[in-house]
Amino acid sequence: MALVVGLTILTVQAHAQDLFTGMVVTDEQGLLLERCHAGSAHYRLVAAPDAGDPLARLRGQNGLIQVEVIARYRGEGDAHVLEVMSVERITVGKSCHLADALEAYVAEHVVERDITDRWEALELGSAARADTEVIGSGDYAYRFVLLQPRTGKPAPDTDYALTTSRATDYKLPFVADEKKVFQGRTDSEGRTPVFRLPVRLPDNAFDLRERFGSGPYGETFHLTDHHDNDLFNMPYLVMTCTSPPRYFRGYTYPNGDTAYMASDGPINIQLLVLDDIDDPLPTRCDDESSGDGEDVGSTTRGEDPEGGAGGK
Repeated sequence: MALVVGLTILTVQAHAQDLFTGMVVTDEQGLLLERCHAGSAHYRLVAAPDAGDPLARLRGQNGLIQVEVIARYRGEGDAHVLEVMSVERITVGKSCHLADALEAYVAEHVVERDITDRWEALELGSAARADTEVIGSGDYAYRFVLLQPRTGKPAPDTDYALTTSRATDYKLPFVADEKKVFQGRTDSEGRTPVFRLPVRLPDNAFDLRERFGSGPYGETFHLTDHHDNDLFNMPYLVMTCTSPPRYFRGYTYPNGDTAYMASDGPINIQLLVLDDIDDPLPTRCDDESSGDGEDVGSTTRGEDPEGGAGGK
């Protein structure tokens, strides 16, 4: 049931300099960049030769500081160093880590929370209005808010895919297809319908993300750099090799994953890592195009083998 994928990835390691995104932290030696991914790798920040003092804007800042820097990477033994040429963007008061974004959202919208396990979906499900659409059956009601990968804000009127995580030994009973992925669209506030299940599951048992296309076939991509770090907030483009081609632009999630790509059947697609989200669209696929132009497909979170920078 896997998709036939034609994958073209613009390799990250080919660049002498690159854009690095993360949170600024300090220690006794100076400034560090904590990358925005699950591993939270730390990079020592130093000024690049002949770059002046690009780090001056970051010194003395307090609280949550998210930055984007143009820098060159070098290793010093077990340490990681970024030679910074310029600071492109500073965002004060917000974190790029998914856990922080979820905590901030829940703190604003949910009054009471269990601090040992995350049960926000149960809270939102039990608080839903009586006329809210209900999917499935059971004693436990769940509801989710889809967050935009780049901003962490709710994503209104957006196609989404909901399934259980790979580490969870439970499949959604109200989905008939093999992938067990529910496909829907959020409301004007980024919320899903209420889902009822006969079991109580924490929030980390679910996987909710943007969706491109529809149908029982589906996969995701997982992007990493040459140090095997997850690439968060990386702009990318998915193109279906149909006639005519179809396109999806997006940013990777904090764990380096793309949106869910779905189709009615096997389909050739290409994934391009972009320098900028507004890069021009390609006009054709590099390999043989599929003759099926009726539905779109791509790849994402499924049950297929993982790849370092490929589909899952």
